[in-house]
Amino acid sequence: MKRIFKALLLAPTCFMLTGCFSTLFILSRINKKNSSESDEKATIEKVNAKFYINEATSLSIRTYSVSNKEDLMYVDFKEFYNNLFLSIVGNSPQLRADYPVKSSKEGSSYKFANNYGYYLIDPDKDTIYSSNSGANLFIFGYETGQQIVANGLDTTYVNIYDEVISQERQTVTFDLGKYNIDIIAKDDKIYIPINTFVDIFFSPSSLSIVFNGKDLYYTPYFSDDVLGSTGLTTIENQFYSESPWNKKSKRSETLAKYTYNEMCFALDHFYGLKEKRGVSSFDSLFNSLGYKKDLMSTNSDTYEKALLNFATRWLYDGHTSFTKISPFKQGNSSYGSIINNGLASNDYYTKLMGTMNDLTILRSNAGKDIGLTTYGNTAIITFDIFMKQATSFDWNNNSYSTLHIYDTFYFFKKAFNAIENNSNITKVVFDITQNVGGMLDSVPWLIAFMSRSPQLTVKNTLNKEVNTLSYYIDLNQDGYFNGYYDTYEGKYEFYVMTSNLSFSCGNYFPTVVKKQGLAKIIGETSGGGSCAVAAFTTACGDVLSLSSNYQLGSINDYGNFVDNEDGIAVDYSFNRTNFYNDYAIYSFVNTH
Repeated sequence: MKRIFKALLLAPTCFMLTGCFSTLFILSRINKKNSSESDEKATIEKVNAKFYINEATSLSIRTYSVSNKEDLMYVDFKEFYNNLFLSIVGNSPQLRADYPVKSSKEGSSYKFANNYGYYLIDPDKDTIYSSNSGANLFIFGYETGQQIVANGLDTTYVNIYDEVISQERQTVTFDLGKYNIDIIAKDDKIYIPINTFVDIFFSPSSLSIVFNGKDLYYTPYFSDDVLGSTGLTTIENQFYSESPWNKKSKRSETLAKYTYNEMCFALDHFYGLKEKRGVSSFDSLFNSLGYKKDLMSTNSDTYEKALLNFATRWLYDGHTSFTKISPFKQGNSSYGSIINNGLASNDYYTKLMGTMNDLTILRSNAGKDIGLTTYGNTAIITFDIFMKQATSFDWNNNSYSTLHIYDTFYFFKKAFNAIENNSNITKVVFDITQNVGGMLDSVPWLIAFMSRSPQLTVKNTLNKEVNTLSYYIDLNQDGYFNGYYDTYEGKYEFYVMTSNLSFSCGNYFPTVVKKQGLAKIIGETSGGGSCAVAAFTTACGDVLSLSSNYQLGSINDYGNFVDNEDGIAVDYSFNRTNFYNDYAIYSFVNTH
């Protein structure tokens, strides 16, 4: 939920097994009887590598090659976990004391524990058990809802004061053996494949890290060029040029099988819409759609075309999409037509694009833009994206267009300052008809303009936990959480105008508003999009965005979680031909 609509179509961030290799599964279980012995006989060689956090910062790391596993690199679990985490938490004494894991042996399992929980890794069974199941590298022990909204919040002005857990989290065991993914134990150390580590401990936090066969790269500094051919950043050029796989026509059989198996594992566990879209397992889905054979091919062209077709024709859901080609096929211009044709055949994509085109023309013809307009007693705030920066802005002396790009909170501050100075205003309409999402961090701030106690509800589809968090927000930033002066609740009558395009945060904002009875919803059923976005990278170096296992919604009258994937129904229908007619809006809200 962190990009504008251009990125939504190709690289959104708002903006994640029965029958999978059944024959291999049986053989792997038979072979696992002697796994400890075979692990000890494996030759493991240390390889110096780097993790490029950005263009100016890199971290020296170690990866490990394993005999008979060509092109498949492993990491020492404890070493990798601690080095990467400590490099990011910096010099905080508390974090440096609480978060590193210590290891011990418990029967056939290896225990990795810190002050918040532990993992049990069993190399004989190829399983990883998490004691708190929501754990990942950066927020081991945090609650689900806090994880989703804490990133970027300035805690000087935000206080999470209440959390109601409607469903306790369940523990989770990742059965990697089911996907023929080996965990190796040797010399009292545990080694797991790099991409398996990334999928479990990084991607659920929307931390997009990709391996190019040599080094690791943090992908937020990559460009929006899907094919890796023009306008590349320095770090992106390096990602491709230094890859040992760059523009190779063949993948090793080991890498091809592992890439497929890991894709099945990651999508089965971290794709939040799996159940909603009726998927029992992605191996079964790949097989039924005819992609499995090609996705497992050692021919890199065959593999990449299959992945592109699947990502654009089936997997695309507004949040989930293909965002970056692998080093194997970098710069292949012929893939542009595959992407375009795939999206053109995707009903969800074509519907969004059709609505976007219609609304763009309507607003342009009306001469309307983002910002504040008024008619009579009605103020209309039009904004197309949710943004929240950690830094402050001179909101009073910056234009709406500038604030709109950088920080929706200060955009609202400017608008409400003008509204307060207009004594005629009694009704405020939030026009989000072309709002396609952005940063979830901003949502509680914006709801604070309408309510003293904004709330967010999140479900983790992996561990089944559902919780609701309430906030105090120091809206006027005077250093006090003083209720009346930190909201406009009761001072104006609020309306939210939605369209079939209102997506992601543009869908969640009216969901919360309607649930809490803060405003009337007018216009059209919103465009949907219930999942926070996670990163997803393949073992061959492709980069995708994924509708993650963190799903947004509300609690119904029966105490059950209800997602908002299909959009929010309006209280009153309002014809889109009048969306940008201030007089028509004024007349409508004054009669409804």
